[in-house]
Amino acid sequence: MGGINASRDTANALNKQMRILENRLDKANQKFNEAIAHNKKLREEIDNLRRERVIFDKIYQKLEKELHNKRKEMANIIEAANSAYEDRDRAQDQLAALKQQAEREQMEFEKEWKNLNTLIEKDKKMKDFLKLKQAEREHAEHTEAPKAEDDTARKRGKASPSQLTAERVKIYEDAFNKIQAATGIQDIDELVNNFIRAEDKNFTLFKFVNELSNDIEMLEKQIQDLQIEITSCKGKEDGQHMQRKKITLEEKQNKYANKAEMYELKYQEALKTVNALKEEIKKLFVGIDCQTQLAHEFLGDNVTESNMEQYLALIEQRSSEIFQAYALLQMQKGRGEFAMPGPQGPPSSNPPRIEAPNVRDDISDEEEDIEDDKPLTSEEFKQRAEKRAQQLESQLKNKFKQSKIRSKK
Repeated sequence: MGGINASRDTANALNKQMRILENRLDKANQKFNEAIAHNKKLREEIDNLRRERVIFDKIYQKLEKELHNKRKEMANIIEAANSAYEDRDRAQDQLAALKQQAEREQMEFEKEWKNLNTLIEKDKKMKDFLKLKQAEREHAEHTEAPKAEDDTARKRGKASPSQLTAERVKIYEDAFNKIQAATGIQDIDELVNNFIRAEDKNFTLFKFVNELSNDIEMLEKQIQDLQIEITSCKGKEDGQHMQRKKITLEEKQNKYANKAEMYELKYQEALKTVNALKEEIKKLFVGIDCQTQLAHEFLGDNVTESNMEQYLALIEQRSSEIFQAYALLQMQKGRGEFAMPGPQGPPSSNPPRIEAPNVRDDISDEEEDIEDDKPLTSEEFKQRAEKRAQQLESQLKNKFKQSKIRSKK
């Protein structure tokens, strides 16, 4: 009976130890799955943040380029406006110079016009004189002889008005002879007709000059009015156009500045999230005791955006190593095959029934005090597993000896 009870106690102890280890394995699997899920979530967040950062960088570059183009366009518009103002000033200077030239030409024209009027008056007086001379000569030719005798008697006597008239006629004849010598025309009628034609021509020219003067004055007034109207319209149009364009550019600039500020805020929030992820990854990396020295040699001392995925891969690899070490220990202790977390193959038709272990069944205080939340290195895990196996073997040996002693008694 003692041997049977000892074997039964040994089997019960093995079953209890198996349940304890399976319970711990379930907890470890649960933590491992949670760590994998958390790593997956972190990777997704990192990928999303990277995509958002790329999008934000593109949008920011686009906005920077548009803002640069708008500023360049504004500078070109201002330069064009300055050039237009300079052209307007040059046009005003040219207009002032043309006005001064027109005033000088007007003064010269009036002076020449006065001279021409003086010549016309002289020609008119000469024409009247020639007509009078011709009439007197014709009258003298038809005067009767007594009258000639009377004139002779008068000449002998005291000087009379006729003598004075004769002297005047002589003066006129001398002047007429000079005119004939100057013009080369001997016939008085022809000379008179030439003077009449010249007078008509001068009168026609005078009328034409007056008409031209009136037309010039009217055109100058129209030009001045048009210049004033053009300047006014041009100033209004340029001012309104520049104002509208300035308002539009200011609105666009404010809009792009607001967008850039919004994207900058989003970028800062994303950067904060990435920094928080870096800290969590660093804590997890140190907590599960990864190959810190090797990681520092290849990845550096800090977690960055470029090596974040490598750190997560090392964390996942370290978690797999921990479970593989535990499975190897179980296989060395005769537990048989050990299934890693996750489905490894199709389920069997008769799956083994695993009873939930009772944590109060003969578990020592040392086992109860094991900190499940504290991550272990592979060496610590092996040492603890070997220590637990040795304790189990010693307990089994003691129970077997006690059963033999009871059987002998």
